[in-house]
Amino acid sequence: MRRLVRGAGGCVTRNANIILRITLFALLYSCSYAQEKDLTINAHSVNYDNINNIIEATGSVEALYQDFTAYGEHLIYHTDSKILYMDRGFNFKFGEVDLTGQVLTYEVKTRQGAAIQVEAAYDRVLLSGRSVKFDRSKLELKAASFNGCGLTQPHYHFTASDIVLYPKAGWLVSYWGIFYLGDLPTMPVPIYIYDVEAQRRGRGNILPYPVLGSNPDDGNYVSESLAWTQSRELFGSVTVSYLEKKGLGLGGEANYVRDELNSGNVRLAGNGQDKIWGGWTHQYSFGDEILPAEEFNFHLFNLPTFRRYSLSSNLSYRERINYERVSQLPNLTLGVKQIDWGEVKGVAELQAGLITEESTGASLARISAGVDLVRPFRLDSLGYLTPGVNLSGTYYGNHTNWRKITGRVIWDRFWGSQVMTSLGYHHYFMNIGASPFRYEQYRFNPADQISAGLIYSFALSKLGVSALYNLPKGEPQDIDYLFKIGFHCYSIGVTYRALRNEFNFSFSLN
Repeated sequence: MRRLVRGAGGCVTRNANIILRITLFALLYSCSYAQEKDLTINAHSVNYDNINNIIEATGSVEALYQDFTAYGEHLIYHTDSKILYMDRGFNFKFGEVDLTGQVLTYEVKTRQGAAIQVEAAYDRVLLSGRSVKFDRSKLELKAASFNGCGLTQPHYHFTASDIVLYPKAGWLVSYWGIFYLGDLPTMPVPIYIYDVEAQRRGRGNILPYPVLGSNPDDGNYVSESLAWTQSRELFGSVTVSYLEKKGLGLGGEANYVRDELNSGNVRLAGNGQDKIWGGWTHQYSFGDEILPAEEFNFHLFNLPTFRRYSLSSNLSYRERINYERVSQLPNLTLGVKQIDWGEVKGVAELQAGLITEESTGASLARISAGVDLVRPFRLDSLGYLTPGVNLSGTYYGNHTNWRKITGRVIWDRFWGSQVMTSLGYHHYFMNIGASPFRYEQYRFNPADQISAGLIYSFALSKLGVSALYNLPKGEPQDIDYLFKIGFHCYSIGVTYRALRNEFNFSFSLN
């Protein structure tokens, strides 16, 4: 064991029987070449080369700095260039990233590093690669693979020529990869974007398989989307589809993030029968921050900042709403995402725009305002009772209006850990006027209604049914079925809307 001491000619070493703790702050006084003040090195043996300005540590090495910790068996630190080098295996931790590998080079001053034969852990995501370059904002791996299972023997994984992880944003991008189920390669994937936070945000990452479905308007269909990305601030997808009643379809979209408060989406699509449609939406968020779990309209890949208010502008041409082709030229929406009035919670919205509906030929200015409020009550072992009220008013350029006040009471209860039931009653206190647009009148019925739902959970799977019946005759308006087979790492889901004859079959990553 050696300890640094001050000698007449510079720095020399002396044997000792205790573990040495060296800080470069101390070297600032003992050796004129040491400039870093916050780096601490612990090791069984440490030497300082006064001529070449190198610190060498061997045996159970621990290096501590402001925003990283490094462990290994051998370390060399160049005090002039501020470069740290480890060549006998290392473990490097910064932020939420845990990086291990064979050889590491790290520039303390610029916070940039490179390593070979690496593995990285971030949240549940495990990555590996032949090499990596990284800084505080991203990791770029070559000849790499990843999975979101958190298992060393995962149920699925991607291999790719390049994988980029953005720890602060909580997502990664895989380029020119192959998707494996177990050890079986199943599909080439040019670009895949994986949201690490998807499960906590109530979403799932879609597997790169085609989506299968059916509805009365399109017939049976198959759709495949391929992602693309230019940067963290600009990304999107290209979609190719085949629809039984409409033939080949093609579409694309671009998402942009200008800053933490401004984001948007541009889209364009078409097929042989419906021709071309598309739109542009930009959202600006402001006001005080609210909890992410209480964000009602979360968009994938928005930066993790949530504000109480939002201003959204939507400019669209012939986009489909409730099977109608509708243009909004434009439509502005001011939203309140969270209302707090003591025990009363809710959301509110104000809209203004020029709306054109293709089937009716109606083209009218439209102004609407609405608020939805709830007040939950806990009934101990009997579950929750949640009364609510919705008030809305819409005014059209042809001097007509549509005003509604509806109330509801919903009772939810968990029966053990596997079964949840829901029962609700919905009542119209007021319904005056009507909309001149078919898309707003789609399946609208001003009658009182009863809603019911049942979800049965077993392991990671779910079986559910929900229904809505019109009174007084008890005629069904909606009956929907859900069946989800959940595995540790991925799920297979089937939804069927019986009265609309809509079917959808999809895969998602947990």
